[in-house]
Amino acid sequence: MLWSSGGGSQKWHKAAFTPFTRGICISDQLFKVLNNFTLTEDQFLELKVDNYQKKTEYKYWLFYPIKQWNFPHLSIENSIFKKINKNDKDNITIVKASSYYELLEIKKANYKNYEFIPSILTLKKEYDFLFDGYTFIVSERLRKAIEEAGLTDVFFYNLDYKVIVKNEN
Repeated sequence: MLWSSGGGSQKWHKAAFTPFTRGICISDQLFKVLNNFTLTEDQFLELKVDNYQKKTEYKYWLFYPIKQWNFPHLSIENSIFKKINKNDKDNITIVKASSYYELLEIKKANYKNYEFIPSILTLKKEYDFLFDGYTFIVSERLRKAIEEAGLTDVFFYNLDYKVIVKNEN
């Protein structure tokens, strides 16, 4: 939310913007690496950052998974989730759902006392970079390409769950 004094007057204005709660800002160099790999149907919005004192301009990209509200790249029916009691972390129930909407209803009914995390996340096809609703996932071959490009500000961690690609037979 932005506020303006209206040029020094007592009149205030309120402006609301859609927050980028799931977006990440990436460098132009990382953007060029990503374009050589298989991504989900996401949006990259070009950003220009100007430093008026130094008279420099930098190009960045906002990676925004705008089309992933229902995670169409995930095979929910072939995935397995853990329902973990917030007060007793040892109280874990395995949950399967036939669709994203069924999983959403299960989460809504249990959100006060339980958190949901993937145990096995199944993709409909192989991607190198995606947001699964929990974290950004990077394939091993993309990780290697990022490291070979010398992009040292990107950190990688092992996932706490397994990611597999659905076998289309």
